[in-house]
Amino acid sequence: MRFNAFALVMLLALTSTYASWTSARARGRPVVLWHQLRWSPTVILILVLA
Repeated sequence: MRFNAFALVMLLALTSTYASWTSARARGRPVVLWHQLRWSPTVILILVLA
């Protein structure tokens, strides 16, 4: 059950990332990548250790 919950969270993250990338490209704005965000290393560390 734990792996299914993790897969669901990752699927939601993938969907929201794709939607934000598509909307940024449609508006002509630069796409902000996840590794350019200040808090991304902390979030990745928490996801790996959880």
